[in-house]
Amino acid sequence: MTTQSGSTRTSTSGLKICALGALALLGLASAARATVSVTVRGSLALTEAGAFNGVVADVTDSRAATAGELTASIAWGDGATTVGTVAGSGPYTVSGMNHVYTDEGAFAVKVTVTDTVDQSVGSGTQNETVAEGDVLSGNPVAIAAARTQPFNGTVATFSDTDTNADPHDFTATILWGDASASLGSVVGVSGFFTVAGTHTYTRTGTFPVTVTLKEDGAGTATAQAMSNATVGPAPGACAATATTLCLNNSRFAVTAVWRTQDGRTGPGMAVPMTSDTGYFWFFNSANVEEVVKVLNACTLNSHYWVFAGGLTNVRVTTTVFDTVTRTSRVYGNAQNTPFQPLQDTSAFPDCP
Repeated sequence: MTTQSGSTRTSTSGLKICALGALALLGLASAARATVSVTVRGSLALTEAGAFNGVVADVTDSRAATAGELTASIAWGDGATTVGTVAGSGPYTVSGMNHVYTDEGAFAVKVTVTDTVDQSVGSGTQNETVAEGDVLSGNPVAIAAARTQPFNGTVATFSDTDTNADPHDFTATILWGDASASLGSVVGVSGFFTVAGTHTYTRTGTFPVTVTLKEDGAGTATAQAMSNATVGPAPGACAATATTLCLNNSRFAVTAVWRTQDGRTGPGMAVPMTSDTGYFWFFNSANVEEVVKVLNACTLNSHYWVFAGGLTNVRVTTTVFDTVTRTSRVYGNAQNTPFQPLQDTSAFPDCP
């Protein structure tokens, strides 16, 4: 049918034909676009500090493109994105090369594929677990300290198979062997770490020191080093001699001087028995004349106690010297008097 208005004539049949042709062209264009589907593979066997090389994803393209017509990118989930290698003739694979995770944990791996002929895009994402890559081993260090003097130094060393490991990713705990613990500082490069700590021992002796290095966060790497701390007397502390007892971990120096009724005099000869106890003999090494004990009672009444007992009636002067505070207590037994038991529970108030 044709209509005419003035000088203009319109053919409705012609309009219909044009409209149908346009729709047909649109349909052909729509049908020509490819559908790209991407599936990221699970369990990629990713390990911290290890370079990954292998297939990451599987791809299909409805246009049956050649591998060369497809491009791929891999976002590894750790902030890095690399170009993927597309192979195959449908279905296809996408491979990643030489990617290294610097830490373990969970990462979302996303692969995006583009059909360059019509710019069709498809992508897929998969959560992957990067396994622990650190293998730690600890090495002991001999520790020398002095009682009541702060120790500050190396307590252990550690090596890590991951030479790129950051020392800030680790926490060190130190058990000092005297029922106390503290955190250590960790420094190092190229997989070799040194742990240092600060501690003050209140008594002499040998103490087992356990240092544990553990990776923070998602890391599971851990190792221990078993060291020994040898703690000696503080500078100027008690030095044991033939006539001096060093008691209570060598903090107190104890001496005795005897005097008989006829005027003879001399020092008591010291024999240590335990860390806190010793005795003196005067005239014959087979005869014990005085027993002395110095106890740490700081948890009871905030004092050190001095106990003594004797098997003599001569005059005895006993001196107990605190090498830390440089103070002394002097105790006497009178001539011709059976040695009186000594129980001074407030002898030295300076704890510990």
